[in-house]
Amino acid sequence: MYQLSDYLCRYYGKKVIILLDEYDTPMQEAYVNGFWDELVAFTRSLFNSTFKTNPRLERAIMTGITRVSKESIFSDLNNLKVVTTTSDEYATSFGFTEDEVFAALDECGLSEEKGRVRQWYNRLNGNEQAVWSLLLASGYLKVLAYEQYGDIPEGTQPKYQLSLTNLEVKMMFVGIIHDWFSTVEGDYNDFISAILQDDIDAMNVYMKRVTLGTFSYFDTGERPSGAEPERFYHGFVLGLLVDLQDRYVITSNRESGFGRYDVVIEPKNPEKNDAYILEFKVFNPARESSLEDTAAAALRQIEEKQYAAGLNT
Repeated sequence: MYQLSDYLCRYYGKKVIILLDEYDTPMQEAYVNGFWDELVAFTRSLFNSTFKTNPRLERAIMTGITRVSKESIFSDLNNLKVVTTTSDEYATSFGFTEDEVFAALDECGLSEEKGRVRQWYNRLNGNEQAVWSLLLASGYLKVLAYEQYGDIPEGTQPKYQLSLTNLEVKMMFVGIIHDWFSTVEGDYNDFISAILQDDIDAMNVYMKRVTLGTFSYFDTGERPSGAEPERFYHGFVLGLLVDLQDRYVITSNRESGFGRYDVVIEPKNPEKNDAYILEFKVFNPARESSLEDTAAAALRQIEEKQYAAGLNT
C-alpha cells in the first residue's frame, strides 16, 4: 500500500485518499480460526506503513461493524477519529430529510407518491420487529419467499419468509443458545427429557421456574394483537429443542393438513421414537373458563386441521 500510494501520487501529482472497507472482517476470522496473533502483527505493520508513516497520504477512512479501539493495532496511529452510528458528527451528510425527498418527488412529477414513500421509509419509531431487518441487512438471514407487492393490503407491511444464511451462521446461533442455558444445563436436560417422556408435570415445573426467574411481563404479557405471547414462547421452546437435532427433525410454522402447525418434532428413527406436535395458545377468559379449556382448544385445532397428515412418520 505504501508503494501504491507513491505511484499514484507521482502520476496524478496529488496525495491519495485511502478507503478501507470492512477492516475488521479478517480480524474476526483470525480470532475464530486461531491465528489472531499473526494477523495482529501483520495488521499493525500494515497500518503503520499505510496510515502513519506514509508521506503520500492525504487522509484515510476505515469502515467496519466492530468499534475501533485506540489500543492494539490502532495504538500508534495519529489523529485517529472514531465515528460510530450513534455519533452526531456527519449526521447531516448522509441520507435525506423528508422535505428533501418531497422536493425531489415534486421535481420529478411524482407528488402523488408522497404517501407511499412515507409508508415505506418513515419508520423512525421504535419497533421490536426491526431486529429481523437488522439481521437480514447484516447477512445473518436470507429471504426464501415474500409477498408480491400487488398482494399487500393497504396500510400493512409485506411478509417475508426468512432463513439462516448458511451453516456457519447456524453454528453461531446454536453456540449462542448453548451459552444462554449453560448455567442451567441440568434443568435444561430435565425439560428435554420431560418432553420425550410425556411428563407434563415436569415440563410445567420447568417453564414456571424459568418464567418467574427470567421472563418479564414485557416478554410474555398479552398485547393488543393477542399473538405476541404465543410467538415469544414459540421462539423460546424452539431454542430449547436445539439439542434434539441429532435424533429428531425440528420444523416450525409449516403447512400441514388444513393449516399451519407451530412446531413438529419428528424422529429420524420412527421405529424407536414418537413424533410430537406442539401448539401454543394463550388463555382467553372471554372464550375459556380455565387453562384446561385452552389446552383442549389447542388439541381440537391439531385434530381439526389434521396437522399429523403432513408428517413423514
